[in-house]
Amino acid sequence: MKINKGDKVSFLNDVGGGVVTKILDKDTALVLNEHDFEVPILIKELIVTETSTNYEVSTNTEKVLTNNNIEVLNENNNFVEEYDEEEEYSKDNNDINIYLAFIPQDEKRLDQTSMDFFLINDSNYNLQYNILQKKDVLYESNTGKLEANAKELLKSYSPQMYKQLSVLVIQILYSQKSFHKLKAPFQKEIKIKPFKFFKSSSYKENDFFHKHALLFTVTEESFMEEAISKLSNIATNKIIKEKEIKSIHLNKPKTFKKVEKIKQLEVDLHIHELLDTTSGLSKKDILDVQMDKFRKIMKHAIDKKIPKVVFIHGVGNGVLKLEIRKELDRKFNRYKYQDASFKEYGYGATLVIIYSSRKK
Repeated sequence: MKINKGDKVSFLNDVGGGVVTKILDKDTALVLNEHDFEVPILIKELIVTETSTNYEVSTNTEKVLTNNNIEVLNENNNFVEEYDEEEEYSKDNNDINIYLAFIPQDEKRLDQTSMDFFLINDSNYNLQYNILQKKDVLYESNTGKLEANAKELLKSYSPQMYKQLSVLVIQILYSQKSFHKLKAPFQKEIKIKPFKFFKSSSYKENDFFHKHALLFTVTEESFMEEAISKLSNIATNKIIKEKEIKSIHLNKPKTFKKVEKIKQLEVDLHIHELLDTTSGLSKKDILDVQMDKFRKIMKHAIDKKIPKVVFIHGVGNGVLKLEIRKELDRKFNRYKYQDASFKEYGYGATLVIIYSSRKK
């Protein structure tokens, strides 16, 4: 029998069942069980007990679907709350976001209630974890496995227990069912400030629970940011080298202008003259590229004994001009500099005098 989202199912090889919240692939479905945990289960191990055309989650309260909202009624049919249907909990990328969460069983009595302690795996990796609680100089371990894109209740802390929390250490091994790149094991120490458990402002809305939770970030890794970083550190250097080869060795400069047999170089430091694209680069990355070019040209002019160099930096907000002049004062203070010809460049260029005709 075909299984659809919203069907009530029983487990073939285990006790219990739940509601199908998502079909992950042709072999696997995500099931919200009676403990309000979403777990991935093989479809062949599920038995449909009730089909449904509406996505309806069964818990201790009755939920009635109306349009795009769910009205929640308690056992006495009294209205409790209304909220948007929860967004499906899945990931289509390789980001890795792992959290620890504390949820009070009674939000109105934070100084007396117990805390449910969860591990949240918001990634496409399966985890083998070891969570250690520091007690004096020793540690108590809590080990287990957690499927990709899932959360797990690890334990419940009584007030006496979480008042004594100070340090948690989490160790993680990553794996996937299919072929994947090797990922190094992970370890992090998280310091706990017990007073946070008693402040209602510590508990925030989140993407993982209907209730407010106190979240601690274990790791947040964005592969898009990592790719941009690699572009900044590797691709940018490659582009700069290619530009220099064209401008110096092939004598086809975009940034050099030959004046009176190399008596003066003219170097345009506008970023569009140095790079074909600035996609993914921050303002600091762009400034670093411009200053690297400045230093290389200064070295080239000194080595080749080129008398003068004009650096065109533009007016803008003056950041590049300021950095160039700071560098001249700090590292090239034996050479004089001044504003370049106003007639030719306005206020947007600096002339550096490597040596004058009066020098022997």
